[in-house]
Amino acid sequence: PVAEHLFTNLLCKGNIAEQSEQGFTLFRFSMKFVNWRKGAFHESNHEGGEKQGFVVKSFDLMGTKELWEIAVGAEHDTVATEACIFLNELHQSLSGALQHRVAEKREEFIANCMRYMLQAAE
Repeated sequence: PVAEHLFTNLLCKGNIAEQSEQGFTLFRFSMKFVNWRKGAFHESNHEGGEKQGFVVKSFDLMGTKELWEIAVGAEHDTVATEACIFLNELHQSLSGALQHRVAEKREEFIANCMRYMLQAAE
């Protein structure tokens, strides 16, 4: 609850498009953490036990809307690039339990990409 409160009330408020690289690193870590705490993520391990990444277990992730805002509106190119990479990772790291909805979610993802690109072009 404390981490969730800090994430939603500090990191997801204000003009998040102005984040520095360090600010986005904190945002990404916090987004992973709060979603892990609520059971929407779990870490995946490589064969040797080394942590390799994460698996998304729920499409209902805290911070997704703000992540999109950062990806399309960040003032720093590096931050925008990192946000886009993270968005792609989220959509490519799905658990087996979500596979029946992959096509639907990919269509939503592409529709979001197009909508945000059109907004950015205006």
